[in-house]
Amino acid sequence: LIAPIAISYLVYYVWTGETAVIHHVLSNSTPASVTTHIPLLTSLIHYWLAAEVIFFFNFWNNRRILQRTSPPITTSKAERTQLYWNCVHTIQDVEEWFCGWFYIDDGNNTRATFDQIRKGNVETWFAWAFWSRPLEIVKSKRTWSNELAWMVKTAETHFGVHFEDGISPEIKCIRLSLDPVNAIHRPLIFYVIIYMATMIVNLFLRLQGYQRCNLPYSLSWGGVFGFDPAMLWKSIWRDQTDDAMKKVVYWYKAPPPTSTRETPIVFIHGIGGMLFYSDIIRRLTALDRPIFCVELPYVSMHQVEVVPTTTETVNEISEMLDHHGYKKAVFVSHSLGTAVSSWMMQQAPKRVAGVVMVDPIVFLLHYHSIAYNFVHRSPKRFMEHIVFYFASRELHISHYISRHFQWFQTAHFVRASSTSRPPSPVSKRSSTATAPLSVFLSESDNLVDSPRIHKYLLDNNVDSRIMPGLEHASFLLKPTWLRAIVDQVSLICASADLPSDSGYTS
Repeated sequence: LIAPIAISYLVYYVWTGETAVIHHVLSNSTPASVTTHIPLLTSLIHYWLAAEVIFFFNFWNNRRILQRTSPPITTSKAERTQLYWNCVHTIQDVEEWFCGWFYIDDGNNTRATFDQIRKGNVETWFAWAFWSRPLEIVKSKRTWSNELAWMVKTAETHFGVHFEDGISPEIKCIRLSLDPVNAIHRPLIFYVIIYMATMIVNLFLRLQGYQRCNLPYSLSWGGVFGFDPAMLWKSIWRDQTDDAMKKVVYWYKAPPPTSTRETPIVFIHGIGGMLFYSDIIRRLTALDRPIFCVELPYVSMHQVEVVPTTTETVNEISEMLDHHGYKKAVFVSHSLGTAVSSWMMQQAPKRVAGVVMVDPIVFLLHYHSIAYNFVHRSPKRFMEHIVFYFASRELHISHYISRHFQWFQTAHFVRASSTSRPPSPVSKRSSTATAPLSVFLSESDNLVDSPRIHKYLLDNNVDSRIMPGLEHASFLLKPTWLRAIVDQVSLICASADLPSDSGYTS
């Protein structure tokens, strides 16, 4: 609404050269006590509306630029085979699973029926899922084409299904990194409010005893507009030194001098940034442990398009721990932040003393729930509209999800398998993880399929708890569950402090 008003006013001003319309509106809508300030208010609104027009066209230009697809990540055949079998062994209803990824291009994204899906449609989705590429590119390479044919044939044999030859042109599939970056314009004043709120949260953290830290030579993400001018300059003039820049910024609070609690906590927020996590951070701080709060500015509505790779993130968090004298930590994360915990568990397990995940997105990620609910769903309920506008359709959040989020790097399988033989049954008395793992799931989560994931985790002997009646992230408003989560973090940290669990060998 603001952008059309601003553009209409700008056209009027260019045509007449007058600001009388603003003066007239203010004269008829403000109390007499402020009439002497109307000329000043008129000037302020005049320049604000001009800024909104510039910001509007900047949004459209940025959205056009950010449509560019990122270079696909090529995995090895062994990695693809392992990923394939991990998916196959965790699919219970193959028809439901396939149908979730396919929809009819009718304007409403109506889910396709299994009978409508043909072999060409399956190949199209497999080409994206396992190669991050369009089907024609995968088929142009003979070894890849043969491997793709094996995947389809094996799926038919394993699940006892058959796909007809050909392709149904009206049937589309969800392919995040190849689909358009969808975003809705929001006014400049929206981001000004976000940045002002960010400054308040930054002040809160400083009052709690935190210091904002950057690894040597890192970009400083923060400040009034969410990023340092140096970062803006680097985004315009890119050169070979970009790859050498450190990209992880964090807050750190050292433990009290008398504290004997040695294992630190690494907290990683979800989409939206640190704005919504002040209460849980305060509760974690009260544990009197060293604590890190890692920022993900590219999903925090900070207008940041620089995104570290998974390897860069893991390496820099490891360097962060080394810099402050710690070998491992307990990772506490929510929603998208659980992706970072998953990367650490897979790529740097010796750095992980334990994990607590809330509303995790990393389990059974080969199901359609996250991709569909966050990107393709047409919102109907109130919370769905909130997620749609404030998260999935924000330009830089959408850019991250559609161009940088790699499902196969993030998916966490509790018991991995690289062969057609499924993992052996888990003893209820045995541990299935190299580090303690506790999971809290919102029962009515509008993004995550909590019942399915809860069953999967329990079947694999993982400590999983359902938070009755809660929607995604609503635990942040529930002191009872905040207390339960922090208590579990404290238990895992205390276990990690024991001599048998301290340190690691490389």
